[in-house]
Amino acid sequence: MNVTIFFTYNMSLSEWDKLGIIDREIKLYNHLSEKYNVNFTFVTYGDIEDLSFSYKLKNIDIIPIYNLLQKPKNKYIQFIKSFFIPFKIKNLLKDSDIYKTNQLYGSWVPIILKIIKNKPLIIRTGFDLLSFRIKEKKNIIKLAFYFLLTQAAALASSLYFVTTKNDKKFLLKNFIWFNKSKLQIIPNWITETDYSGPEQRKKNRILSVGRLEEQKNFDNLIKVFKDSNLEIDIVGTGSLEKKLKETAIESNVKVNFLGSINHEKLLEIYKDYRYFVLYSTFEGHPKSLLEAMSRGCICFVNVDTNTIEIIEDKVNGFDINKLQKSLPESIKNLNDQKEKQTYISKNAFKFTIENYSLEFIAEKEKLAYGSIL
Repeated sequence: MNVTIFFTYNMSLSEWDKLGIIDREIKLYNHLSEKYNVNFTFVTYGDIEDLSFSYKLKNIDIIPIYNLLQKPKNKYIQFIKSFFIPFKIKNLLKDSDIYKTNQLYGSWVPIILKIIKNKPLIIRTGFDLLSFRIKEKKNIIKLAFYFLLTQAAALASSLYFVTTKNDKKFLLKNFIWFNKSKLQIIPNWITETDYSGPEQRKKNRILSVGRLEEQKNFDNLIKVFKDSNLEIDIVGTGSLEKKLKETAIESNVKVNFLGSINHEKLLEIYKDYRYFVLYSTFEGHPKSLLEAMSRGCICFVNVDTNTIEIIEDKVNGFDINKLQKSLPESIKNLNDQKEKQTYISKNAFKFTIENYSLEFIAEKEKLAYGSIL
């Protein structure tokens, strides 16, 4: 079985590496390749540098688009020319049995290829693009494009993967070309590890992971901890770093900006922290939350319509919106409740291992491939 994975528009292996996520993103495909003998080809928006990551991949070929074509300097010309990419690479994919996207954005390339080659197409979304952009209050032209792209993907796809029940509900409600049999929930996954309790972990330092962008709501997270004597360690990079540093100074909060961290190292770092906070205004199916829970962290989450599928308040984590006291006070009070700490930590670990293990998700993915051949 040969499956071609189309990267998100303008994403590459090199960019994954810079973000510290390459090891996480390739793990599922390496696992499918090794255990189920699935052959993969990655179509990326990188150049020759992407080929240097072949040593990390198990029986996976790489086609960097901008190793074959010259990348336009103007972003609008680049976008327009991306619609001609399928005609440039179609002969390189003659052995492919299935096309699959990594996200919806950029899916016009495999959609066009499906029309040309009549191959099965799987659209995979880590989050629903249209609902996210509505929440971000994008302009009407962009929203119209995302709506039409989703509609085209619904019509062209053999299967359409979403990560949450809420995203599935949104698509069935708002798009006429979807049916329940085409839409499948394939959530994000975590790697298994042995459980370690919260007792010996840092209790006065909070860990948070995410892009330093508006959606992640770090500005308000920092303000919540004003004059609390609790430190915040933030893993991630983004355009708001300078502003967030200013907010930290103004709020008298010690915030350590740790930048991008290699994923394998990050998985170990989670184990050093008793508390993890996700303060985003909205989320898809957050990998950082699943990973923190799988490493036994006690998670405080600004629960929304998607994360409510993960967090059961006071059972495997805490819904910040339901706290009776402020977030800093709640954390300080929990420091004196060892049994409750262990209860929440163990439940978080158990929940993620039972529902999101790599082995479990890989098996669901493999069965989906087989169902459309």
